[in-house]
Amino acid sequence: QTEEGKIPVLNVVREAETRLYKANKPHGYGPISGNPDVDHYIQELLFGKDSEVIASKRACTVQSLGGTGAIKLAADLLHVVLGKNKAATSAPTWGNHNTIFKQAGYEVSHYRYYNKEAGTIDFDHLIGDIRALEAGTVVVLHACCHNPTGLDFSEEQWKTLLDVIVERGLTPLLDIAYQGFDKGLDEDASSIRLFAKAGISFLVSSSFSKSFSLYGERIGGLTVVTQNADEAARVLSQVKQMARANYSNPPLYGAALVATVLGDPKLRAE
Repeated sequence: QTEEGKIPVLNVVREAETRLYKANKPHGYGPISGNPDVDHYIQELLFGKDSEVIASKRACTVQSLGGTGAIKLAADLLHVVLGKNKAATSAPTWGNHNTIFKQAGYEVSHYRYYNKEAGTIDFDHLIGDIRALEAGTVVVLHACCHNPTGLDFSEEQWKTLLDVIVERGLTPLLDIAYQGFDKGLDEDASSIRLFAKAGISFLVSSSFSKSFSLYGERIGGLTVVTQNADEAARVLSQVKQMARANYSNPPLYGAALVATVLGDPKLRAE
């Protein structure tokens, strides 16, 4: 919000709205997986344009109902297809993380995160809690701009955490709802790119609600990084089944706004 308590409309969004109005397209159904341009741009933002993940096609992305919808899709995918029923979130975390996983059939535990007295991340206890989790547990991580503490891991802490996750055979879900609000678009995705470079399978929920100020348009995505293109294609078919059962297909308008801005070099730069 602005200092006056109003939600801003970005100039680039207003321009995209004008273009969509002039195009006068019908409001039919889109694909279950969403706007393919948006799915592509999500991967570019997460991994970088020259990423091996994109080149090898070992990730699949489905447009979702905001970042919240992406987390629900991830929970359903892992529970229904892989039978997972345990998840761990930070203490504290965004409250809906816990609610979504509980309602999706999970037993939700918590790893220590915030040392209130010191005002820092309680990293030693955190690592101990992560190390004690049962193999296969879904670990929900904030990729940047931790909500609600605002405290993020250092690069070395991320590396330590990644090593423990791999060692314990845990399933990471990185939630990135504020990309660009800390150090920059690329810098804020550094944790995701670290996991990608490690070659492991993991999931990412992302959102355009804040970065485009499109809260009510419900525009986000679930990305699943797998081991190869064949596996990604098979995972995509399963995620689409989860989406079909949840909401049939995602909304068109917010996705078209995002695709218009990110597809135009001038608007993207602005």
